Amino acid sequence: MSSHRKRLIADEPSRSTYAKRPHERSPSPSRLAGPATAVDPANTSRPSFPSHLDVPDLSSKVHHICEILASSPAVEADLDKSGIRFSADDVEEVLKLSYSHPGAAVKFFRWSGTWLQNRHSPYSWNLVVDLLGKNLLFEAMWDAVRSMHSEGFISLATFASIFSSFASAGRPADALAAFDALAPHGIPQDTAALNSLLSALSRENLTSAALDYLRRIRVRIPPDSDSYAILLEGFENERNHRSAHEFSTKWFFELVGIQPTFQHTIPSSTLCYPMAPTVLMRLSDGCIR
Repeated sequence: MSSHRKRLIADEPSRSTYAKRPHERSPSPSRLAGPATAVDPANTSRPSFPSHLDVPDLSSKVHHICEILASSPAVEADLDKSGIRFSADDVEEVLKLSYSHPGAAVKFFRWSGTWLQNRHSPYSWNLVVDLLGKNLLFEAMWDAVRSMHSEGFISLATFASIFSSFASAGRPADALAAFDALAPHGIPQDTAALNSLLSALSRENLTSAALDYLRRIRVRIPPDSDSYAILLEGFENERNHRSAHEFSTKWFFELVGIQPTFQHTIPSSTLCYPMAPTVLMRLSDGCIR
């Protein structure tokens, strides 16, 4: 087993320990934005995750492995005793159903690597990153990211999970810092990556933070029609109709990088936000047709 895999958590991590641990010592993106704001477990309700008990017709071997992860105090020993043979697809299925037991899931991931000759799929790696992040185990999450990077498995999907985890934890600054860490991990900071960040923030009622960041970065990374639609949908989902209308009538022209003239100035009473995406698609040459 390679040494970088050993850095993945070996024991069931303490939720409060990771939640309160500052990130200054970690080469994670949190350092780029200064010390991360601690998450108070008392103010953070534990999310509800699907389990193997919720899935009908689950294969017996996947069900048995999930049972071990959910109940065993000695995960590796009981896995050894089980004699179960499994595939990379089975590992993915087990991980998807073991978010409620992140420490045991990572033990299983590491243990199964010996049987798969360390040939885990990129998707299973992404699942490990995601389940750690969704459980607020951010230090362990970045450990897994470093291991993925050494394997050459890092992708935009990995960072989409990271953006989502920080956003769902109410930590937009850390999500933005993670975006700054794309390039060092070999992922381009392009419009697709930007939209992934905007989407993660908007889904968690952080659309104002997403808009503020887009206004600051749009010169370097040009937004597209999807960027606009993501923010508009975010304001609508937040029932923030005033911001949605203001966004459509004020920031619309700013984000597409043009100044309104008599050719494309539209009264606010006409440019209501439901029609704005259609207008955006028509801005092919700087004027509305």
